[in-house]
Amino acid sequence: MIARGRDGVTAVIWDFDGTLADTLERNLAITRRIVERLLGGSARRFAALHDRDSYGLAVHRAASWRELYAQEFDFPLARAGEAAPLWSEFHREETVVPPLFDGVEEVIRELGGRPQGIVSQNGRRNIEEALSPAGLLAHFQAIVADEDLPFDRQKPEPDGLLRCAETLHPDGGSAGTVLYVGDHPVDVECVRRAGERLRARGAGWRLLSVGVEYGLAGERRWATPPDRLARRPADVLEIVRELERG
Repeated sequence: MIARGRDGVTAVIWDFDGTLADTLERNLAITRRIVERLLGGSARRFAALHDRDSYGLAVHRAASWRELYAQEFDFPLARAGEAAPLWSEFHREETVVPPLFDGVEEVIRELGGRPQGIVSQNGRRNIEEALSPAGLLAHFQAIVADEDLPFDRQKPEPDGLLRCAETLHPDGGSAGTVLYVGDHPVDVECVRRAGERLRARGAGWRLLSVGVEYGLAGERRWATPPDRLARRPADVLEIVRELERG
């Protein structure tokens, strides 16, 4: 277990999809259902919905799911409001528990003495069902899930990330660093916006983004470079150690 320095990493917050759990197959299936429900016909007529790698790269290219739908499926932005509730509905209907990425369990346990949280647009039940079989749920002191925020306050808006971080780092005037680990450019943008709010408040602590590059075939392109990169889950531990050393 990594010792925690007084001014070092005070908490680690994780995204869920594509960061802790390999949800790509399930999310692809859900997106196909949404596209077929709203646009009709076979979803596989769109290149981004042919297979998991095509879908994963398309998701990473898009700054948001709205942009994904507009760019890849010719979906009118004016109809974006129709897709959001279907995403939540179809996620709740899924019964297959996605696997955690290799190495994630060990990292979570190694960080066990340090507060951890999750900020995700997935549902709380899905998150808990993925973490519970390995006995990992107890390592997370705060979870902000899809149902905890209005749709227009989801990432990249920083509301959920700040709520989680302030739960794990309750003394806003104290020094320290909170990491947010995520696989998508929207996670990096969320940290940037949260940082702006923290600076405006004169907070004594900071948020850093860790962009993960495992779990997806092909090269990732970050619109804004993350503060750190993790090419495998164990790299998160190395980042924590680096920051603890100062």
